[in-house]
Amino acid sequence: MKDPTSVALSLAKYKHDALRAMNHFQTDRAHCMRVASFAQTLYLGMRGEAAQQAAQLTLELAGYLHDVGHSINSRNHHKHSRYIVRHARETATWDATLKEDVATLCFYHRRSVKPSGIDKIGRARDLLACCACLRVADGLDRSHLGTAVLHEIKRTSREVTLVVSGLSPDDVDHLLKKKADFWQIAFAQKLTLHLRDAT
Repeated sequence: MKDPTSVALSLAKYKHDALRAMNHFQTDRAHCMRVASFAQTLYLGMRGEAAQQAAQLTLELAGYLHDVGHSINSRNHHKHSRYIVRHARETATWDATLKEDVATLCFYHRRSVKPSGIDKIGRARDLLACCACLRVADGLDRSHLGTAVLHEIKRTSREVTLVVSGLSPDDVDHLLKKKADFWQIAFAQKLTLHLRDAT
């Protein structure tokens, strides 16, 4: 068993490296921090006590780094984000599996995902769940303005409802049509949104 202090130091280093990469590639830091936070909340809300620590770290790092590719090309930034995670000097010392998992999540955080993509992600290390959470988290802060608030996650046997405020009708439409496609695959439950007035 690893020494808890050693593990904590390792986790802190990974996060420090990710923040350095965000600064280096002039990423919208506030947006990425919000996406990482939303993604963590969604993952823990769905997995509860079954949440994997390694998956949580992978998801957090992917939240930080999913947009680093914007510095190269906005339209295909997901492709460049994957490349940067794989090859940046900030991630050079990362564990190989962690690095590839983070790169994979960065690549699949946007655009529609084909069945072949789902096969590539696979169910190992809970990556499908992480991908589903990252996509929805990114959709929650689509405006990059930080207006969305996730108040509650309600679950039944068939669906998950996110109680949110601060989303425009266009944001809601985009999230449900473009970002929630992985949710059903990862969790076998439909995703719905319930909008309420901010308090």
